[in-house]
Amino acid sequence: MTYDTTIKGELEFANRDCLVVGIAWFVKFAEMSLIFVRIRGLRVTLDLDASLPASEYSDMVSGLRALGRSANKGRMKTTFKFARTTRETIDNANCTTADMRGLDEKLLEIARDWIRNKDPDSADAATASVPS
Repeated sequence: MTYDTTIKGELEFANRDCLVVGIAWFVKFAEMSLIFVRIRGLRVTLDLDASLPASEYSDMVSGLRALGRSANKGRMKTTFKFARTTRETIDNANCTTADMRGLDEKLLEIARDWIRNKDPDSADAATASVPS
């Protein structure tokens, strides 16, 4: 069963490393939901108005919260209509330093590749890596 879902907003990142880490965290929770995410430079946007299964919405919101922890500006607003309407605002964490703890190199590589393929402004490869 699917439910009416709206997610709209924009998050901005202090630098490319923060962006890579944020996308990697999003992938960890909601990789399939990357199809709804748009990127341009250091900005990530969502403008979603769809019907989603409750589990997909839940995973996506978990991913957005993780993404927001790596952002330094912006917010996302969500609405989910189930038995009752649930609204949530996902704020940035004013992050200026990428925190890679808990991420493995595979997630970071997925994030780098996604950025490289989807960002029209991506002239150089993202460089964040797991510290040795």
